[in-house]
Amino acid sequence: MWDWGSYSPMAGSIDKGFKRLRNSAVLATASSAISAALFPLERVMGRLSAGLLAELLVLVGLIAVAGLVALVLSLASWIYKVLGWSDMCRSRLRRFYCITRLAVLVGPIVAVALIMGGVAVLSLELLAKGGTPSLVLRNYRGGAPAGLFLAGLLLLASANVIEGVAILDLGLLTRAKLLVAGSITYLLSTGLSPVAMLLGRLEGLSNLVSIVAYTLLAVGFHKTRWEGEAHEAE
Repeated sequence: MWDWGSYSPMAGSIDKGFKRLRNSAVLATASSAISAALFPLERVMGRLSAGLLAELLVLVGLIAVAGLVALVLSLASWIYKVLGWSDMCRSRLRRFYCITRLAVLVGPIVAVALIMGGVAVLSLELLAKGGTPSLVLRNYRGGAPAGLFLAGLLLLASANVIEGVAILDLGLLTRAKLLVAGSITYLLSTGLSPVAMLLGRLEGLSNLVSIVAYTLLAVGFHKTRWEGEAHEAE
């Protein structure tokens, strides 16, 4: 049986972790919302003809700027996420939260490295084979680039699953219904996102589920407070 009262001095660290995880979720919500708004713009860009050069350039510029903002927000969200789980690890509430900290820190870095490696290898293959990129990609049958890309997606999804389970545990531990609902939605989003990327469809649904998940988590972490003695009494 856990002695919650023994963790009372660490309540400040736990609440700090909640606040940082809330900030992470808020930034992730904004990033997901921008990504959702970019999705229809990219489709519109595909319909524009070369004759509408001015409109095309404006749209490309808008997408580039919005994409950069989304990237910066995602990076800031990730930093807050790592700091938040570091606080939860220092609280010594659960050893699993230290594993979660390691997963959210290392997982995305290695995943991005694998994906970028796949892009680099594919670019070299495009240069070696010659022809137009569209022709080479149309005849592409997999290989090292596909393996690296898939490994990156699976690693990123695995890190998100670990975090989703940790948030679910926090929600059950603190009896925070919003965190429980948010963690379940987050796990659903984690499974849906790589599927949407690999299939080239369902992007709109994936973005919507992500927005809902991060919104629930943001509100849940904002409302949740650690009360060790109260949890023990209940």
